[in-house]
Amino acid sequence: MSIKGLTDRNEGAFPQIGIIRKGAPKTQNAPGKDLAYFRVEFDEKEVEAAQVFVNKFTNAPTDITIMLPFNEIGRCWEAWRETYVAGALIHRCDGEHVQYAINSKTGERIVINGIGQNGQPVLCRGKIDGCKPSGRLRIIVPELQRLAYLMVLTTSIHDIINISNQLDAISAMTGGRLAGIPLVLRRRPKKISTPSGEGGKRARREKWLISIEADPEWVKAKLLQMKHDALPGNGFAQLPEPTRPPSGPEWTIQLDDDDGQDEYTEPDPLPSDNLPMPTTLADAYKQGAQDGASNPLTVPQKRNWPAEAITWACNEWGIKSFAVVGALKQSELLKPDAPIETIKHWLAIRKVERDNGVEGDEATRRADADLQATIEGA
Repeated sequence: MSIKGLTDRNEGAFPQIGIIRKGAPKTQNAPGKDLAYFRVEFDEKEVEAAQVFVNKFTNAPTDITIMLPFNEIGRCWEAWRETYVAGALIHRCDGEHVQYAINSKTGERIVINGIGQNGQPVLCRGKIDGCKPSGRLRIIVPELQRLAYLMVLTTSIHDIINISNQLDAISAMTGGRLAGIPLVLRRRPKKISTPSGEGGKRARREKWLISIEADPEWVKAKLLQMKHDALPGNGFAQLPEPTRPPSGPEWTIQLDDDDGQDEYTEPDPLPSDNLPMPTTLADAYKQGAQDGASNPLTVPQKRNWPAEAITWACNEWGIKSFAVVGALKQSELLKPDAPIETIKHWLAIRKVERDNGVEGDEATRRADADLQATIEGA
């Protein structure tokens, strides 16, 4: 069961244990001076959390490692134009329509959820309502090891634009995910245009703005993943699947150099077809040497690329047989009649290189070099 309007909102939130501000404490007659670092205030009972924070980030941090608690930007970050009287919120709007308002003298709510007492939307009156920009960002500090957030406050329109744009960009890059991504909350100096107080003129002054950036190690891993995901076939060039797939190990696959079509042939039996199949790469090299081959890779087995090796690659990585053959034909060292374990070894090396973001030709060259080194060391 739920209480209407109370427990049925499904907003979900962690407890707030502190506030992060940009400026010094207010004086009796003026707002606090803008600082070049964050001023962090923990709730009075959060003594242990405050000490852990200071030990990690100091009393005047300019960079704080954070995470966001939710994937939805609106649950982590909100920005409005607001008016406060004696610390109480009496007006909130989006710059055009009032979302919430109360009568500061009577306490009566006159606008609720954007609707006035007459049942119609209410327009903001600007200076008459006295509203100013206000932004709030909920963050989790992993160092505290608490499912509790700190609230970052700002009244700077430049901060509000920065944070909004940066969260949108991170969300777009991750497919809408924000929760759990390691981020860094920073203070950075920037020259911005401000009123000079002399005849309406403006001057450029240095302000320490808020910026949110993804952790560099996470960015590095994410870029590699994106590059890998963008490669066709996860590292192998994807080509159309042939219309006649191999029906068993007796079929071999050959890519015709003249017309680019897939040609399936059943080779005539060769004496070498009855030789015991090497079970390891080292055994394959030994067998090649015993047979007197000039190159251990040319132990006669099949005249075309053996279906067993190709089927293995297709099943192992979920790629198409045409793509496997296309990759094999790029090798300057590997031959179709090489031992099957040799072909598998070469394919595995090339796949690893492609998964690490290496381009096709270079991945082929590295697979050839690895195989040559293995041969020379056998």
